[in-house]
Amino acid sequence: MFKKIGVYFLIFIFTIFPLTISIAETVGTNAEGQTTYTFSNTSTGRTGSIQSWTVPQTAEYQIETWGAEGGRYGGQGAYVSGTFELTEGDTLKILVGQEGSYSSSAPSGGGGTFVVTNSNTPLIVAGGGGGSCYSTDSSDGKGSYTTSTSGGNKGSDGAPGGGGFNGNGDDGDSTEGGFSFLNGGKGGIGDDGGASGGFGGGGGGDDDDESCSGPGGGGGYKGGNGGGNGSYATGGYSYNAGENQSSNSGINYGHGQVVITQISEIDLKVLWDNSIEVANNEDVYQSFNGGFFSTWTVPSTGNYRIKAYGAEGGYRGGGGAYVAGTFYLTEGEELVIMVGRDGEKGDDAPSGGGGTFVTKKTTSTRYHQQTYGYVEPLIVAGGGGGSCEEDPYSNGSATHSTSTSGGKATSGDSGGGGGFAGDGEDATADGGHSFLNGGSGGDDAQDGGRGGFGGGGGGDHDSGSCQNAAGGGGYHGGDAAGNNKDAAQGGFSYNVGSDKEGIDGYQSGDGKVIIEKNAPDIPLEENVFPTPTTVGEPIGLQIHLSHPEDSRTWDSVRIQVRFVNNDTGQSLNFYSSNFDGTPNESYEKNFNISTNTMPHGVYTVYYRLIDQENEYADKMQRFSNIMIIKPGIQVDFSDENEFPSEWEVSERREVEFAFKNEDNKTFDKNETTFEIQWLNNAGTVKHEQTLDMTANLGTGSTMRFTARITSPSTNDTYTVIYRVINNGIESNTQQEFYNIKVFDSNTEWRIFDFSLVDENLLYWTGRRFDSDYDITIDSSGNPVKVTVEYRVPLIFPIPNLFNGGSWEPVVAVSSTAEMKIEESEF
Repeated sequence: MFKKIGVYFLIFIFTIFPLTISIAETVGTNAEGQTTYTFSNTSTGRTGSIQSWTVPQTAEYQIETWGAEGGRYGGQGAYVSGTFELTEGDTLKILVGQEGSYSSSAPSGGGGTFVVTNSNTPLIVAGGGGGSCYSTDSSDGKGSYTTSTSGGNKGSDGAPGGGGFNGNGDDGDSTEGGFSFLNGGKGGIGDDGGASGGFGGGGGGDDDDESCSGPGGGGGYKGGNGGGNGSYATGGYSYNAGENQSSNSGINYGHGQVVITQISEIDLKVLWDNSIEVANNEDVYQSFNGGFFSTWTVPSTGNYRIKAYGAEGGYRGGGGAYVAGTFYLTEGEELVIMVGRDGEKGDDAPSGGGGTFVTKKTTSTRYHQQTYGYVEPLIVAGGGGGSCEEDPYSNGSATHSTSTSGGKATSGDSGGGGGFAGDGEDATADGGHSFLNGGSGGDDAQDGGRGGFGGGGGGDHDSGSCQNAAGGGGYHGGDAAGNNKDAAQGGFSYNVGSDKEGIDGYQSGDGKVIIEKNAPDIPLEENVFPTPTTVGEPIGLQIHLSHPEDSRTWDSVRIQVRFVNNDTGQSLNFYSSNFDGTPNESYEKNFNISTNTMPHGVYTVYYRLIDQENEYADKMQRFSNIMIIKPGIQVDFSDENEFPSEWEVSERREVEFAFKNEDNKTFDKNETTFEIQWLNNAGTVKHEQTLDMTANLGTGSTMRFTARITSPSTNDTYTVIYRVINNGIESNTQQEFYNIKVFDSNTEWRIFDFSLVDENLLYWTGRRFDSDYDITIDSSGNPVKVTVEYRVPLIFPIPNLFNGGSWEPVVAVSSTAEMKIEESEF
């Protein structure tokens, strides 16, 4: 925690003249009758909007992009085109580049044009042209592709660079580099007479001597460099993760543009077995949430996987049970479903969570539901019992019960949980109602909590502290707690399916039900994908799929396994051999994939079926977070690691970081080091520090450091990289921190801040003093007394600072100051 102490401060005035840009979307049809979506600029300026576009239909699309032209005689924007498989409902971000402008002989760079997924994975980028002083010289937006995402460098006479996808362009002497796409894509501000860069990362113009002295670089996937006096700036570079790629440098005048054309529908039908991710399972027919009854009609005969989750108990109650099973259902059968709600806390009297019930209408007269008629239970997940304390608590039980009765009220005043057929026992508060009697939660008493829908018992508040927790609903309801702080009993479950699963206390909050359609004649084991895999290690796959009854006969189809890199968006495709197929048959295919040329990283992998006309099946199976590991020692850097974004040259600070040993061997402290590298925008290591381990680190253990880090001696924008090295072998992953600014500390020397950190380190006038050796601080009162004994080099003296003393360049100072504690003005 910082204490802020009596302050002088610098006042900076920024003058910004923003204009607004908007993007117009036009839907049309091309000569081939294909639907087109065109995005273009409708106004000008260095600022603008990144538009969202939702894919209207799962299909193959051609995306064409044009970068914007640079200012005055600037280079033309690049053209880049590729085809992409897009899924209905997915969202893309679109930034259309703005033409660079010209003011008082200082042209700016044109903006790049970007099409990016909603998770910021780039699909395609067209570079903008660089600004130019004369018509005979210009640098077009580059149609060539690059893997660098950095901003451009400033020119020899101080003109700024264009913004990249990830890194901002270098600022000029008195101008601003273009902003990266991830930082909003604004064009850089020009100097007093210079033009601002085009939206999309164009660098601003530099008008040092009222002649054309500093044209700004173009924006792109990698930003272009600023130009020299009387010369031209470099255009931005492009990027393309699509198939059927084409590109040209310097083809577009004026603003950029994006045209998306739907090439073909994806109508080849195939039904895969269960997806590895429920949230993205294209075979999930229905999902039920909330506090109400639902009915659902089985759409086709076959095996279905039903997953039921009970609701959580009130206050600190137990979690609801998770129960799953496979059931053979017939087309036209009707299910009656009730999803449990979590119990209310009430006024220190927690109620029970509701159970979740899935039943089927039947002609049997054994069980009659008051609204829906005769039913038979298929699967029930018990709700959690209410609880006053974090420990103990009672979870909904996944144990199969044969009893359908409600829970008891015991000696307390709260109600028992409702069962399938029997209501929970009443006390001062009511027990929960059974499924057959409507499933409502029990009424509370004396402002206790009402039971969760699904038979949760009601709570009774009769004292000033948390007591009398109520039982959870279930196939057999849970008992309420006694007149004390014990946890109430959770409800019990029921499951007559095959391939049963069950977990006690799995669900928090409300319950839910998920029903999945299993492919006919396919084993219930899901297709899996091995992870992690090291580069160079072959991947052996065994893929199950089925041919549904409603599809055409397959003729020379094959399986596509597509790897999409989560960071770069680049894809690699692999195919099985051709095979034929007939309706209602199942298939198992085996083949190996080579990773010799595959870049290491994290991938999303898709299984798709493709026919000889390159039409894709409308169903896919997706596997997330597939690791292709770089050879080397295996470590995992903590997501909580942070790195300060602004430093002064040669500044020292304490930084905390941690990493975990995920290798199969112990890291010996004498053989292992932690390396910190500072790289400039060109990717060159400018500064490096190596830290020794403080102890051996076993497999699965985490090492935490607090170390003093020194910044480079040159002001610049850096990328900081963490790596671990053991016996000369680098870690297979590294952690990166972008846009770390290092400023020149000699530009201003005024007292602007005075901070005391944990009674240890004092920061003053942009310099860092170590209080263990240099400064004595008495903070017992207000004002704080500070005594300095130090040889202090300064740019200029500051008189009358310490009781009539003064600071001179390189002088020994020993004096005491009194400074009043005030609130920070920063």
